Amino acid sequence: MSKKKKKNNFALIIGLAIIVIAIIAAAVYLLNKPKENIIVEEFATTYEDGTKENTSKELAKEKQLGELRISNIVLSYRSSINVSTLLADVTNTGNTKTEEQLIKVAILDKEGNVVLNLEQMLVAIEPGQSAQLNVNVSADITGAYDFRVSKG
Repeated sequence: MSKKKKKNNFALIIGLAIIVIAIIAAAVYLLNKPKENIIVEEFATTYEDGTKENTSKELAKEKQLGELRISNIVLSYRSSINVSTLLADVTNTGNTKTEEQLIKVAILDKEGNVVLNLEQMLVAIEPGQSAQLNVNVSADITGAYDFRVSKG
């Protein structure tokens, strides 16, 4: 064999070795890559970043409090700040402006037992207008099945 063919064969072998090493390195990286850690509970899902969201269909159903319709309900928990937040849109379906009022929120378990009672001031709302209900508590209540609202 000539020197030129030996150099070409050597270069080909080195090139193939580099490709094989790159494929192995990529495979090792992909196999060891951290997978998103999602924990699913009966009424909540916890994500890798520590955020937890309630998944109960009952909790997410619209609620009515007199002339106020409570909708778009989301209950979440952020472990980084140890706070659960219940957010909802509150729409005045009546014909008169509501007054600022205290709203009581009873967090319920699957059997309908009250797990926790919370209170939040709700601003006055014009007819046909909406405001946001934003209730916070320093506890993880995302495992709740439902909630009940009443006037304070």
